[in-house]
Amino acid sequence: APGWELNTLKAVARCCRRGSRLAFRELATGMLEGLGGSVDWFDIDVKDALGQLSFQNIVNGCFTGAQNLCQYVQRDPVSRQITRIDSLFINISNQRLKGIDFEVNYNTDVDWIGGGENVSFRLYASKIIDNYNQLPGSPRDNLGLEQPEWRLLPAVSYSRGGFRAFLQGRYFDSRTLNRLFVEGVNVDDNSVPSVTYADLNLSYDVDLSGHSYRFFFNTTNLLDRAPPQTPGNLNFVGGSAGPSAGLYDTIGRTYAVGANMTF
Repeated sequence: APGWELNTLKAVARCCRRGSRLAFRELATGMLEGLGGSVDWFDIDVKDALGQLSFQNIVNGCFTGAQNLCQYVQRDPVSRQITRIDSLFINISNQRLKGIDFEVNYNTDVDWIGGGENVSFRLYASKIIDNYNQLPGSPRDNLGLEQPEWRLLPAVSYSRGGFRAFLQGRYFDSRTLNRLFVEGVNVDDNSVPSVTYADLNLSYDVDLSGHSYRFFFNTTNLLDRAPPQTPGNLNFVGGSAGPSAGLYDTIGRTYAVGANMTF
């Protein structure tokens, strides 16, 4: 499954990867003509890996007994408050990522406003089954609890002549706020709700004076959805506490207008 390969670890770790793929393409039987898809199962199990933990995971690991991580947490000698955390590449006994990717797509010609049109649909889904690492002398750390179990990317596109419209959705499943918290003890609600975004792209291709031009308009987070609030989690954009910029749209609706020329 492209995108999940741990290429940076292969030179320094003993890695084994198991997986299988089931694909069906262009089922040309009546209404199913133009339908395709695939299912990919992956299981990446890395031994003796090198990895870089997040600041919060270093603190969590030290707190839960991984003494080799405590050296990276610097404290004020008087107040004992944390003043610095060093996130370096360190030895990780075991790192594992297992899941399933699904993709279904459908492409067909239509005659809605004069013919010469094409419509395509695509759904990409990813389900994470296992996502954990294990430090020397420590139990497994289930990182997957703080990540969405399901991620969906549905999309539809329409084209006629030089015009093309593309609408995409981005869905992130609900997840645990902090895998070390006990709901009702450390926090009232230890969950982060799911969120759905929509992105729109409009473009038009035209040839003028021997050159090819593409004029485009893009907008991300079309509905201006706010990210789910995650108090206490560090967002490494500016070092402030808030939603994870790696998962969620933390800026809001954005626009881009432009043109490309090929010559």
